[in-house]
Parts: sequence; C-alpha cells; structure tokens
Amino acid sequence: MTESHRFRWRDAGGNRKGLEQENIEDHNRYVKGLLPKLLELSYRKENVIKTMADFTRIGADMKEGLIEALKKMKPSDFTKTEQAELLQETREALNWINSYGEGDIKEFVPGLNQILELYRPEDVLERNAWLLGNAWPRLPEGEPRDYHEKDSNVKIAQEKAAREVLDGSDLKDIFDHVLKVQYPGVFGHALGKVIKDEAEDAKVLDYMLSRFSESPGFVMGYAMGRVEQSTKTWVSSQIKRIKEQGNYSSEGISFLYFGLPEGKETWESVDKEGDDVVLSYWKRARGITRSENDSEAAIAVEKLLNAKRPAAALQVAGSGILKISLPSSLLKRLLQDLLTSNTEEEKKMGDVMDEYHLEHVFKQLYEQQELSIEEIARLEWPYARILRQTVRNGKIQLALYKSLQKDPSFFAQQLIPLAYKRDDHAPEPTLEHLSEE
Repeated sequence: MTESHRFRWRDAGGNRKGLEQENIEDHNRYVKGLLPKLLELSYRKENVIKTMADFTRIGADMKEGLIEALKKMKPSDFTKTEQAELLQETREALNWINSYGEGDIKEFVPGLNQILELYRPEDVLERNAWLLGNAWPRLPEGEPRDYHEKDSNVKIAQEKAAREVLDGSDLKDIFDHVLKVQYPGVFGHALGKVIKDEAEDAKVLDYMLSRFSESPGFVMGYAMGRVEQSTKTWVSSQIKRIKEQGNYSSEGISFLYFGLPEGKETWESVDKEGDDVVLSYWKRARGITRSENDSEAAIAVEKLLNAKRPAAALQVAGSGILKISLPSSLLKRLLQDLLTSNTEEEKKMGDVMDEYHLEHVFKQLYEQQELSIEEIARLEWPYARILRQTVRNGKIQLALYKSLQKDPSFFAQQLIPLAYKRDDHAPEPTLEHLSEE
C-alpha cells in the first residue's frame, strides 16, 4: 500500500495521517458540495456521450438531467462522428433496459426514444449504417432470450433498413458508403434479400460487378442474399445473363458462386467455368463443409494447395471435428507446401490452432502407415517446435523419436548439419535439396 494514490480532502493545515480514513462529517460535507458540480459537468456537451455510455449505472436524477440536457441541444452542436457515438450509446442503453431492466429504470425509455428521434440522421445511409454495417447489432427494442427469435428480429430490421436504402439512395452512393463499413458482406446480404424484381436485381448486380475489386465481400454477401431469397439457380441464370451481355469477368463470376454453400456440387459447377474462375474462387474459398466426407475434404485440400493457400488447406485437413482421413500423399504435399509458401496468410503460422491442426494431420499419417517411419520423421522435423507441447501432453509420439531409435545416422546426417556447419565450410551434400534461404 502507498499513500500517494489516494485523493484526500482535508482542510489547510489539517493533520489527518497518510491512510487514515476521513470522518463521516467531512465526507458528507465534501460530497454535498461536489455532487452538484459533478452533475453540472456531466451534462456539458463535451461529456454527454460518456455520461450516456454509463446511463444504466448513474443515479436517477442524473439520468433525468441528461435526457433534459440533450433535448435542449441540437444535432448541429455535434460532429457527425459524435452524433453517431451518441446514438450508439443511446441504443445500447435502451437495449439493456428493454432486455434486462426492471422497476423504475423503465420510466426512462420514452425519453431515450425521444433522443433517438431528435438526433436521427437525415441521410438514409447514415441513418441505417449501424444496422447494415454491423454483424451483431443490438436493437434498442431489446433482445428475447431465444437466440433464433433474436436473430430473426435482427434480420427483419436489417432487411427493412436495406429496402429503405435502396429506395432512398443511388447505387454509387451505396457502394461508396459500403467501402467505409466494417462488414460489407452483411450489408450486401441484406440488400440481396429485399430485391423487388429481376430488373432491379440486374441493375444492382451489374453495378456491383463493375466495382467488384473494391469490395469483394459486398458482392459475395449480395449473392448469398439472392440465393436465400430465390433459389440456387439464381447463380447460373445470372452468369448466363452476364455472358450474353458481354461484360464477363472470371473474378466477378467467381464471387457469385459464394452465394452457394461450399461442397462438391458447388465446386463441380465452378470447375465448368474454366481455370481462371476456379483459381479466383479458391483464392477466397474456405473449403470447409459440414459433411464428414473424405472425398470432399480431399478436393478442398488439393484445390487450396493449387491456389497456393496451404494454411487454409491445413485447417481442412487437420480438422478434429470432421472425422476424415486423407491420402498420405496429399498430406505430405500439404506439409511440404507449408514450408515453401511465402504469402501473408502463411506468415501467420505458429498459433495454437496450427498446433491443433498439425497434430491431426500427423495422426492421420501414423494411422494410415502408408509412409515409412523415416519419411514421416523427415516431415515432422521442420515442425518439431510447434509440436513440442503436443508431445509433452502425450497426445502423439513423434515418428522422429522412433526413427532416431532405429537409425542414429539420421540424427547425425540430417539433423546435426542443420545446426552446425562443417569444419571445412563446404556445403553439406545431404542438404542439397534445401534452398539457400
């Protein structure tokens, strides 16, 4: 304990010692004088957003004073950013009160709703940004206990907002706005669900595809929404229409396929579009399905490796949830490709999940026994550091150890030269397959 951290009130020349508590008379006197000053400060323009953020925790008199102070102010008193923050904090307060509040706090709901209406942005995009650019918006009306009912309420609100945006804004303004939101896919999905007819659908999609490189997620989300609203044939019919118009783009076409669930059926349709579409699709696909189908997993891993995405392929091949068993030759290629890849995605290798996925990849190799112990040991060696904790926990026994027991020369000829140079500094013949790096 130290004394310096305490903020102590005392009369000039007072003699209260270090950590000595103030008496109740002094406490009451100072509090009585301070509270009106603090209340006054909390209602100032500079502080109302922070006060609103603490709305459910402050006293009733402060709640009432804050609402009255905001009613006297105008939206023009705040910047657009401040106005958005104030509205967000007000929605959060209403969400909590309507979801969990009991007793007297319910009395403040009408006043908070008045604040929402008073500071409501005139621009339709700004007004609905909190709903359409957010993957988990919290509705001011509150949240039901049931997750599915809650999710349904959010989707209804988002679709209503999307229709309002389509009716009140041109496509250029919508797309420009989407570039600034956190979750463009959510925005696109909501738009896709509320399209009125084929003419509007074609108009919106054609504009999106003309700028698809600026926000691929926006186009993908729109495709998902259209498929949900209509049928799976939407993708093929739109591709046919686009090709007939002559504004065909392999990358743009590949985005439409993300409207369909990943799986063998979708992947076969993608294959029919040609190599350029296939490569573009697999640059973004996850390759993860809900099916425990070895053939589907094998297709995904191979396609992801062809697209030079071994880290994504590792998540599929090493999934412990899906009980799959892939060919050892494919797993070997995966482990080798992980070592040579130099993309940003693969530079993130080495986290906890990579250890988990690698463990399940090597388990498959051990169980299948299609490769020799020595060959598996050579595959393990570069990953020894990542697998170290897994070995300590007794989850797997490395083939590397078994190989050393059988063949000490492997240790001498393969591992020692990686750590120490030869006395004559000549290249080690057994390591000629390694790059200079």
